[in-house]
Amino acid sequence: MFDQFVLKVLVGLGTKLGIDEVKKRGWMPQSYYVHASLQALKRDDLDQAVRNYNLSVQKKRSSERTQVAYEIIECALDIRITKTQDKLTEIHRALYPSVFSVQYWKSLFSRNRSEVRKKLRAEEQGYREALEVLESLKSQLTLSP
Repeated sequence: MFDQFVLKVLVGLGTKLGIDEVKKRGWMPQSYYVHASLQALKRDDLDQAVRNYNLSVQKKRSSERTQVAYEIIECALDIRITKTQDKLTEIHRALYPSVFSVQYWKSLFSRNRSEVRKKLRAEEQGYREALEVLESLKSQLTLSP
């Protein structure tokens, strides 16, 4: 009885590992990867969405579904890039306000000016790195003819 249980567990584990390997290599139907990429997009996992989309067009021609998925993923990336660029612009304005603005004169006479500028520069660097990653993801997204 124990041997049958162990055998069932080993067969189940082997099947699970085999199916995972099949999924990683792109041998599942194209619709599976399109669906998985849209589900990843719902979870806000852009990296996984791009990876699954690329698997969907890797071995098969592009279909209407893949073209729609491409446009949806591209729009999501464009929106995220635009928001990140807007945030960088906002931080830049806070770091370098106009001489004629009230913010400039307040920051000039504030006591913890260097700490605030240091935090803003660190935040700016983080957004710049995020922008680079998003642009890299967009370049990885391929539209197959």
